[in-house]
Amino acid sequence: MSMKNFFKRIVLGFLILVSTASCAKTIEGVNSNKNYDPSSILVIDFDVKLFNDESSDKEIQKLNFFDPLVVLAQSANRKGRVKVKLQSGVEGWVEEKYTSKIPNDWIKKKFNENYYCYISPDQIMNPNIIKKDNIWVRTELSNLDYTIYLGMITAISYVNSIDNNNERINNRIAAGDEKKLNWSKAFIYGDYKINYTITTDDPERWIIESFDFIKIDKSKISEYYYFNTTYKRSEAPDKRLNQRKILFSALQSLR
Repeated sequence: MSMKNFFKRIVLGFLILVSTASCAKTIEGVNSNKNYDPSSILVIDFDVKLFNDESSDKEIQKLNFFDPLVVLAQSANRKGRVKVKLQSGVEGWVEEKYTSKIPNDWIKKKFNENYYCYISPDQIMNPNIIKKDNIWVRTELSNLDYTIYLGMITAISYVNSIDNNNERINNRIAAGDEKKLNWSKAFIYGDYKINYTITTDDPERWIIESFDFIKIDKSKISEYYYFNTTYKRSEAPDKRLNQRKILFSALQSLR
């Protein structure tokens, strides 16, 4: 092989590696913000409609996953919509179920003294502490419908966790799995660094959604925390969305 062809192969291989790695970090339809005001709520699905008013079906625009919104009406109306304002200043109405806004009747449920999430009052979820060894500890809140986990991992840093998650995502994309079920987003949320990941990299082919997080001033130590949940691919869309809403509600404890 000539030296010229040799270098061509090296460059081509590098470009493929960069292209593959970027798949784990960017995807169309996801807000690109790197910093979020914890007082904002977030859009938690793709192609969510922003309506002109509280009842009509006139659509102003589509909202992206992770778009930050300012709530202008604390209670949802009879159509399940709340009034919000975008970063651009545009105001409109969005269905509450597609946002991280916690319904007024949901109750706080603690994993421990520091972390919690919110659940519907008709859901009973009791904490169960699972300890494996000195590398990780996990607490679960579960019932017949949902399970949400809080975990702490030692011996691995937050940065390493991002690398590991991106490798898992890239492997699933390379295997032909849907990109909308395999992506990640790293961002700053108040005093925390957070990496959201969704992937189909599960032994039983379930979908895993998680938030790895660590306080900014501790992000280089070999320890990090996570909230996560899993569900079947065949899960009904509304049930999947509600489970995601519970997961996103755990971000409230990082404010």
